[in-house]
Amino acid sequence: MERILLADISKTSTLKLALVRQGQRPEEAMSFPCQSLEQFNQSVSDFMASHGNPVLMGTAVSAGGWEVDGGLAMPNQGYQLSREGAA
Repeated sequence: MERILLADISKTSTLKLALVRQGQRPEEAMSFPCQSLEQFNQSVSDFMASHGNPVLMGTAVSAGGWEVDGGLAMPNQGYQLSREGAA
C-alpha cells in the first residue's frame, strides 16, 4: 500500500520524518540533524531505506519559510528546498 512521507523542519535544524497511510495518523516520527540541503537529502534517503523504500503517493512538508518559485525558502536553515531537488 502506498504511503505519504511527512516532513517537518519548522523551527529548528532538526528534520522530523514519518510515514503514513492515507487517512491515518503517523505512529512514530524519527528526528535527523538538518543544517544543510545535503543533510536533508541524506536524512530522507536514510529514513526511506530504513523503512524498505516504500512507494510514495505524495509528500507533505511543513517548513519555517515560504514558497518561492515552486520551492521552500527556509531562512532559519539557510537553504532552499525545491520540488525537483526533493524528488
